[in-house]
Parts: sequence; C-alpha cells; structure tokens
Amino acid sequence: MRLLTVLLIAWMALTPSRAQEIVALTPGVPTITRIEAGAVTQFAFGTQGRESVTVIARSLDRFNDFNPMLRVYNVDGSLLAQNDNHFSNQLELRPQDALISQLRLNAPGVYIIEVSEGNVNGSGEVELLLTIDIDAPTPPPPPPPTRAPLVETPTSAPPAESIATPIPPEQVTEVRVENEAIQTIQAIVRPNEPYMHRFTAQPGDVITITARTRSNALDPQVALFFRDELLAVNDAHGTIDTSMEARDARIYNHIITRQGDYEVHVRGYDESNGDVLITIERSAQNAPLTSGAAQNVRGSIDAGGSAQFTFAAQAGDYITLTARGFDGFDPRLTLRADADPAPLYVNDDHGMSLAGLGMRDALIPNYRIEATGLYRVQVDSPANTAGAFELTITIRR
Repeated sequence: MRLLTVLLIAWMALTPSRAQEIVALTPGVPTITRIEAGAVTQFAFGTQGRESVTVIARSLDRFNDFNPMLRVYNVDGSLLAQNDNHFSNQLELRPQDALISQLRLNAPGVYIIEVSEGNVNGSGEVELLLTIDIDAPTPPPPPPPTRAPLVETPTSAPPAESIATPIPPEQVTEVRVENEAIQTIQAIVRPNEPYMHRFTAQPGDVITITARTRSNALDPQVALFFRDELLAVNDAHGTIDTSMEARDARIYNHIITRQGDYEVHVRGYDESNGDVLITIERSAQNAPLTSGAAQNVRGSIDAGGSAQFTFAAQAGDYITLTARGFDGFDPRLTLRADADPAPLYVNDDHGMSLAGLGMRDALIPNYRIEATGLYRVQVDSPANTAGAFELTITIRR
C-alpha cells in the first residue's frame, strides 16, 4: 500500500489537472461510476509484476448510445492499451462496451485506468470491473514424437477452396469461391450473435476483409482473429469507395505473420441484424514482415486549407499513414502519386480500435506501392476546420 501511495502521488504530479479524479480500484469488485460528457474518470491499481489484467467497462444505460472508452497507462503517463468497442464473443456485453483483455504487465507498480465517453458528447453510468491473473510459468516443451508421421506435412497453406465455415448452415445463404484469391459469402447476422468464418493463411499473405450490409437494419462490424487473439477490427471503412455504404466495414491489407487458421467475425453494431455480403481477398503474397521505418512530422492547417508532404517509395513497399489530430481536430488523409492528381486512397475516420488513435483520426494501412517514385500525402479536414496534427509515414520493404 505504501508503494501504491508513493507512485500515485508521482502520477498526480505528472497530471495535476486530473489528480482529484483518481481513486483506488479493487480487483474483482465491480465499481459503478458516472461519466459526464467530455470528462474522464481515472482509477489506480497496483500489481506485483508478471501479471495479466483484464478491464471491462459496461454501460448501464441500456436505452441510449452511451459508448464507454477504456485506456490503461503506466505511472509515467505512457499509453499501454485502449479500447472503444470490444468486438469479443462475450454476449453479456453490448457492442459499445469496452474490453481490454489479458494485458500483460511485467513491471511491478501502479497503473492507471481511464474511462471516458467514446463519442465525446455523451454521458451515462458505467460498471467497471478489473481482474488480475498471475502469469503461469512457461510449460516445458512437449516430448518428441515416438515415430515419424506416415505422410509428409505440407509446408504451404492449402488453397482458398479449402476454407472451412464452422457455423450453423442455416446462417449461410451462399458461399462462392470466385478464384483462389477471392471468396464471397452471403450470410445472416443475428442480434448479439457474430457470424464466424474460418480461412487458412500463411506469413506474407495480404488479406482484405469487407462486410457490406444487404439490409436497411444492419450496421456491420468486422474483426479478424488468430485463435483467440484479436488482430484487427473495423466499424466503418471511412473511405471514398462508392461500392460501399458509409456504415460498411473493411479491414484493409492486413499482413499475415503466422501460418494457420484465422477467423472472421461479423456482427451488428448495437444489436442490429440482417443480411451481409462478406468478401475475403488475398491481394498479394510474400509481403514484408518487418515493422518498417517510421517518420513523424507535426503540422497545422488554417480553416479550409491543407498540408502536403512528399516521400520516395519503391515498387513492392507497403506504406502506412496515420494522421492524429490535436484538441479535437478531425484530419483526413489522401495519398497520391506525385505527378497524378487522382487519389490512390482516402481515409477520414479510421474506424479501427488502435492504441494512440482517436475515433476521428485517419489511417491508410499497408498500401502497396506499384511503381517506384515520389508520392504525396495531403492532410486536410472534411469539415474545413483549422487544427494541428501529427503525421506518421511508415515504410515496410
């Protein structure tokens, strides 16, 4: 308790404007708090190190759109994890509820949980639950097999035609393989019940997953899992693709890093349901698996203005662009070849659940460069407002 008190005082010194909001949180005991519009509430907890924590923020206002947001910080103020919409299989949670699952904390000390409203202008009551698990020691490796297998194990993933669908057949209206790289599924999303589809991929595969509503009632969300690990999630694609409605969802150019079975989950936002058209496309293979080299630059624009940045890229590079707004600024990203005014990709609100990005920030993930040359990034605002931002350009090759 003395360590908790000392480190909590250190945190309060780092964030004096929020010090009065920090209260101690008891693991395993649900805590109810009210979140006001535009405000945050912070809770402190301590660990002994080598522990994994799970935090749930569940809205108690069942008849409005209150949308809790969770963030976890260490005592020096570094953001460790955040979540807005959980997109898990926990059916007792609404799609708007927030979940940070099995966050590993190696260092002992005090950590801070911050709860706010994801839509900025809402307010409501939230039930907060923290659980802490001591990490089990790493088990010893299994003994070697006593005899060799009778057939040779394949070293490459099976073709797309072997994709399995582990869901009740009455939910599937059609499964069609157009070629070995593209598969389309017409299915039914039921209230509070994700539609699940499994496919096999290998490292270096580049996968795009799109969920298009075929019902006036359905607002689709799409997530990609490897075993039980959530890899990516999207609520709204935020692009200028005219073949999609604004509420349609897309995970764009996700680079696979591990061989095995992956699962696509599609569910409706806020219990919405209806017909959905799902497309799983493998657009490339042998993509680079490195994290890439990143360059950060800060800038600002006047109302109605824009900022332009140029960078060089090689054919086969994968480019990720993020624009993070400050003080409520809503940035939009446009990527172009330097000599061509036609946009290659545009994004306004990224619709993902990513640490360090707010709901209105922009993201172009893993865009594949087809020709070596100069490329131009434009940052502006769809509302033509003034503001400051940070642009990150990451090149994987």
